[in-house]
Amino acid sequence: MYISKKKINKKKYYYLEEKSNNKTITTFMSPEKIKYDTDFLKIFKEHRQRLVLKKIKEILKKYDLKYLKPTQIYELEKLKYNLKIFKKYFKETYVSFYIYEYIRYYQGSASVEGNTIDLQEATLIIKENLSIEGKKLDEIKEIKNLKESKKIIDKKPEITEKIIKKIHKTIMKDFENKTPGEYRTIPIYVTGSEIKRPSAKEISKNMQKMIEWYNKNKEKTHPVELTSTSHIWFEYIHPFIDGNGRVGRELLNLLLLNDNYPYAIINLKNRNAYYSILENIQEKGFKEHVKFSNFVYERLIERSKIIEKEIDENIEVLYNKL
Repeated sequence: MYISKKKINKKKYYYLEEKSNNKTITTFMSPEKIKYDTDFLKIFKEHRQRLVLKKIKEILKKYDLKYLKPTQIYELEKLKYNLKIFKKYFKETYVSFYIYEYIRYYQGSASVEGNTIDLQEATLIIKENLSIEGKKLDEIKEIKNLKESKKIIDKKPEITEKIIKKIHKTIMKDFENKTPGEYRTIPIYVTGSEIKRPSAKEISKNMQKMIEWYNKNKEKTHPVELTSTSHIWFEYIHPFIDGNGRVGRELLNLLLLNDNYPYAIINLKNRNAYYSILENIQEKGFKEHVKFSNFVYERLIERSKIIEKEIDENIEVLYNKL
């Protein structure tokens, strides 16, 4: 994105311009270069809208939407655009935001499973490698293991059984009774769930089918719908003795991050809704995926509001860098 100047009939005109798929999108600014004020925020939003609407046309041609509405796709594309701007023009703030987000995500994911470590304590564990007085050693290990799993996610690997097992092995490190990195060999019953899971001998076949479905559909299914369905499927299979929720949420966010979304943070605040939707979908034969796609969408829009607020309140920074 940049400000351009054109001379027409001896008069200077200024524009906000940006390349999108080898085409330049041009938004008129003013007949004279504006100074920073709220006018630039309006121009930026108009420019963003034009780019996002152009992108939506491409998306609607590429994907056959099953669960999300065009209005939701607009908000998701606006989120991705804002995140790109945030990352490029607010570098120092973005680094702080990113660290804060992944700590919040890992603390939230652990808390869904009953871990009592709060956000401030998780920050000390992840950033300072400290132990927390009065907390169980296992709870501290869970947070540290999630931090280690980030090294796998950051490489943005393709989804395979090997990668899924590697993530589980990392998350369950030092919990040898949970057979880290190995599928369960026994039946499993999930507390509070009436859903019968596949038998141990059916796990590998089910995992292969899930991954095959993902690879077959990733070019024609919108990433949020694709990710949501994959997560539902994984949690239904429940391939490990323990750690299925944490591994499933790692996979969910790996797929989102691979498509340039921020983390979808699932935590204590939305845990009941998360479990309730998954149970309801699985109970009704995977016929209500729209509810989980909407749940993931809502988690992303929570992040979107934070990013957009940062840009709006610091629009002068953006203006001065163009």
